[in-house]
Amino acid sequence: MSAELGRIACHCLAYNGEQDMASFLATSETFAKATGCRREIIPESSGFPPWENPDCVNGLVSAW
Repeated sequence: MSAELGRIACHCLAYNGEQDMASFLATSETFAKATGCRREIIPESSGFPPWENPDCVNGLVSAW
């Protein structure tokens, strides 16, 4: 699967909440390594960063 992900040619942004499920954090890390995308951890959030910390997520996406 990582080889297929490496074929992604567009800029990508992956993010998780700092308290997200371990499996989701691991998947995001795998995705970021395979694609070379930017990966961020959103503080004070778990599985729904846009709802739990919208200012942080909006700032991150706007700057990206």
